[in-house]
Amino acid sequence: MVKKIKNYMLLPLLAILVCSCTNTMQNNSSKSSDISSVSYSKTLGRAGFLKIVATKDSLISTKYGSAFNDNPEVKRKIDAADWNKIVSSINIEMIKKIKSGEGQGHYDGPDEIFEITTSDHKYTLMNVADSAQYKQLGNLKNVIKKITSSQK
Repeated sequence: MVKKIKNYMLLPLLAILVCSCTNTMQNNSSKSSDISSVSYSKTLGRAGFLKIVATKDSLISTKYGSAFNDNPEVKRKIDAADWNKIVSSINIEMIKKIKSGEGQGHYDGPDEIFEITTSDHKYTLMNVADSAQYKQLGNLKNVIKKITSSQK
């Protein structure tokens, strides 16, 4: 009888412990799991364009023109470590505060565009001029280009 009471007391305690651990893990990973895709585009008018799109399972890089010879065209699966590198360089709260600049493409000028898609919103940032705001985007661009250039 005493054994049954101990088992019945232990079971709810174990259930509470498992639930609290699961909630903690979900709260810690919610920032990175909300992002479904990240893209970086650079257009140079008639000189060409580069677009790199990363999702949780793929990496696609397309280009046109001679201005982007140092960037390979890629279409491959992305591993979890590379996806985590991309996502960890993004702070959505900071992204929400960044203001886009004006497009220069219609003047045959350069445009640099970042698109970050989450489960509830798509953020499109074009030609961010403020250097303090651009720091995060510059880091993101470097991470994406480095992953694209690495051969796996």
